[in-house]
Amino acid sequence: MYVSSIRPLVDRYQPSCILLLSSSFGDDLGARLAAELQAPFVCQCVDFKTGSSERPVFVKSSHRRMLYAQWMIAIRTCTIVTVVPEILDPFYPTTPCSPELVRIPAGPPARQRIFGRTHRKGDPKTIDLCEAEVIVVAGRGALHGKGYDLTARFADLLGATLACTRPLADQGILPFDRQIGQTGKAVSPKLLITCGVSGAFEFTVGIERSAKIIAINTDANARILQYADLGIVGQLEEVLPEMIDQLQHQRPFGEAP
Repeated sequence: MYVSSIRPLVDRYQPSCILLLSSSFGDDLGARLAAELQAPFVCQCVDFKTGSSERPVFVKSSHRRMLYAQWMIAIRTCTIVTVVPEILDPFYPTTPCSPELVRIPAGPPARQRIFGRTHRKGDPKTIDLCEAEVIVVAGRGALHGKGYDLTARFADLLGATLACTRPLADQGILPFDRQIGQTGKAVSPKLLITCGVSGAFEFTVGIERSAKIIAINTDANARILQYADLGIVGQLEEVLPEMIDQLQHQRPFGEAP
């Protein structure tokens, strides 16, 4: 239905580029639209540039954001592009403009080939960090004593995705796709809780778009507290058991103790 609705607009306006949000839905729609239009498709872009020929250059990350590849379409045709959410800063035009908002009726549905039976929420243990709404991060400080086990238990009870800083990924405690930071992933959860994370620049560049940040650290002067909306100063082995106990004993609203 979406493809059949967009196709008439493409024929009418002849756009040079169609931008979609990079998500499970956006990437799927982009691929279907590209196949329908026989158009180039570039997914999960993180930036745009203008090449020497004035053609757009699309930038994609690779090797866990350690390298960036630039893609330029060789032919002048409509290109379908999906963009990683919340990765680009807002763009403000230098001259006044009034974008045209076009409302179109929904096109006829395509022949149904896929039938949905159930809808499941993504498993926090396996969901991509870029899509996680709540993230608990284990830092170097969680390696002391039972800190990591408590952090993992806390994330499990909270229904959060467990992530880490580079030292833990280097030691193989968590895989590299669970790493946040300059050499890991940039995330934008609704809530991010750090446990034993000092807050080095290499890490904080990956959490700047988090809606709320709570930091637990033994050092009251730790850099991570500059980024936190709420800071808790204390040992993980003292703070987390209290929080775990609260989660274990929480009851649904209205239930009598």
